[in-house]
Amino acid sequence: MSCRSFPPTPSRLVHAKEQPSYHAPGSLPPVIAMPVFLVEFLGRIAVMLPVILILVVVLWLIFNKRRHDTFAPAFSPSDMRTWSLGFALVDGMVFAVTFALLSAWMADSQFSAGVAGGLAALVAMGLVPWLATRYAKLSNK
Repeated sequence: MSCRSFPPTPSRLVHAKEQPSYHAPGSLPPVIAMPVFLVEFLGRIAVMLPVILILVVVLWLIFNKRRHDTFAPAFSPSDMRTWSLGFALVDGMVFAVTFALLSAWMADSQFSAGVAGGLAALVAMGLVPWLATRYAKLSNK
């Protein structure tokens, strides 16, 4: 069997006869096993997650100067100024993962990027503090 007998498709890696190949002669060409959605998601999360986490740390340091005072307020999920650095990082991570998932799933356009960013913000700023409030009440019982 020749490598040229298979039509080139997005899921097959086809080598020309003149180029060296890493698979055994007469065997099928290797298959690219990662779907396009996963490639897009991993590419987006690899870029967004470090940037967002660095931004979260910088903003937390800027806006929480009084965090280590003796009169610092207690943790309140609805007040971002009382968030610990760990909680802010988790919230930033939830935003980045949700945004990467939604933007990889939706079509590539300016509108879909805005929708994905808005939905990711709703999840990160609405759902995560609500879950923190709910589980804080359950753990205090």
